[in-house]
Amino acid sequence: MVQKNIVCEGLRCYVHSKSAFIDWCMEFSKESRGMLIQAMMEADSREGFFESSQMGSVVKMQILWDQEQKEHVFDAIIRKKLLRRQQEEVPQRLAAAMGPALNLDHEEVHVESILFLAYAVVRNEACRKTLMEYAKREGEKCYEAYKESKFRASAFPSWFLVDDRLPASMAVGLIERIRQEYKTQQCCALRENRLYKSLMKILEEGHRNLKNQLKKAEYIDGGMFQKIVKNSNDMVLAAAEMMVLLIMAEESEVPVHEDYDFYLGLQMLLTYEGDLEKSPELEDTDNRGRRLHRHLQKEHLQMESYYICYYLDGAVEKENELDLELVFAYFHLNLRMLTGIELEQKDVDFLCSLAEDMKWEDYKQILLTATLCKYIHRLQQLCEEHNPEERRYLQRRAEKDKDTMLIEIENLQSRTEYLEQKKKELEKHLEQSETEKVKLRTRLQSAEEKNALERDELISLRNYIFQCIQAEEKPKQEEAHSNDEYAELMKGEKMLIIGGHANWQKKMKQHLPHSQFLSSDNLHFDNSVLYCKKYLVFNTDMMKHGLYYKITGQRKKGQKILYVHGNNITKSLQELKRQIP
Repeated sequence: MVQKNIVCEGLRCYVHSKSAFIDWCMEFSKESRGMLIQAMMEADSREGFFESSQMGSVVKMQILWDQEQKEHVFDAIIRKKLLRRQQEEVPQRLAAAMGPALNLDHEEVHVESILFLAYAVVRNEACRKTLMEYAKREGEKCYEAYKESKFRASAFPSWFLVDDRLPASMAVGLIERIRQEYKTQQCCALRENRLYKSLMKILEEGHRNLKNQLKKAEYIDGGMFQKIVKNSNDMVLAAAEMMVLLIMAEESEVPVHEDYDFYLGLQMLLTYEGDLEKSPELEDTDNRGRRLHRHLQKEHLQMESYYICYYLDGAVEKENELDLELVFAYFHLNLRMLTGIELEQKDVDFLCSLAEDMKWEDYKQILLTATLCKYIHRLQQLCEEHNPEERRYLQRRAEKDKDTMLIEIENLQSRTEYLEQKKKELEKHLEQSETEKVKLRTRLQSAEEKNALERDELISLRNYIFQCIQAEEKPKQEEAHSNDEYAELMKGEKMLIIGGHANWQKKMKQHLPHSQFLSSDNLHFDNSVLYCKKYLVFNTDMMKHGLYYKITGQRKKGQKILYVHGNNITKSLQELKRQIP
């Protein structure tokens, strides 16, 4: 399955290319399908592909056609039999297309997306124009991000002429800025990122055909990749447009169907990814090159300078020989311009090592090419040095380095002062430690005394409650009143009644309908219930300590605490009347 966020993290997917290859064989042509089924029938006795059952004279054969079985078919037939023993029977296109199945199956593939996207932008005129308009506003920031990236030192810039290198650096810098912001602001959705929106606008400006294809498609598959390759003369550009298609599909939430053609496109992306990032590795000059160099140098002393070689050989004109001076003059150049460009000995050794039996005429043509390449390289360096973006970047870097050095100097100067001040502070702190120790002991003693008082208060409160309980149990000669009469006497009082059994609270609500009630386990009550209450009544028969401490800690000034005990309504009303003056 293709992982999301291709712009920031590249293309990642886990490959099941063997089963996809078997599906591809079954759908590719009647020849490949028939060949595969015939091979499965022949190998059935050994591999046990089919389950057979007989009904009379009819034999029924069936197979469980899942991914695991397809991989089994590939390993047992394609890999072992067709490729090793009967390779001549495999169609040429089929044999050439087996790379992903043999090399990528059950691999987690990662393809870097940034260079493909930059290539797609630079090689598309509409994308490039939109990018350079954007660079008028954000060019300096994009160029700085490019210079700080790892791609500056890769082979990627060498794929472009001087005119194209600035747009390429802008494109790489824009994507690098998107990645930097995504890392620092992971909470933000990528689609809401301003820079990401700018990138999508640039891509859609030049690849409207891909966008229109996605509007009509329920999903994308390798068939779209094949269509891109068929319509392109530049295979790297085709690979880049594949990456653009995947990003647009992700943006439009169009799913990806990973068929075998998709894996062929994935293999193509992997191939060109290495070419974009790394230059081809050159072999060390061997002794053969040095020997040929010495051999040719016996007759031609100035092998490092093409103009001198041309001048000396030109003394004797050969019939029907091309006059290179006329070619140079046609393009308003002069062959003498190459006079100051000479190769080094290691360069000549390398040229001589390219062919074992190189003749002087062949060497001269190679020498001309090498001399012109060196001249072009000098021109590229000169253009980069005089590039306005490069100059501004170097100026900003110089200013940053200057500011950094000044800050370091200031830090070193202040460091000494800080250390001296720190020494004095430590000495002063040492003197204050004893005083602080005494203060802490005093605070500890005060805290212990305060805790002791609170414990005494709690003990007194509990004793008072127990005394009330005992007093209620003793027979008393009180004036007899009904519950309604007691309730009528307390009708105008504003009370908050906390705790007690639920049935007790329900009955009390009938006699005191204007009071508010809190259950004994309601620790997350709204503090507004304490407002405008004259009395806070606690039923100690069912009460959590946490609720008691929370209410007493938040009670308002002037609020009086009353206590009742038990579930007897009459006794509770009598006790409240007794405590209310």
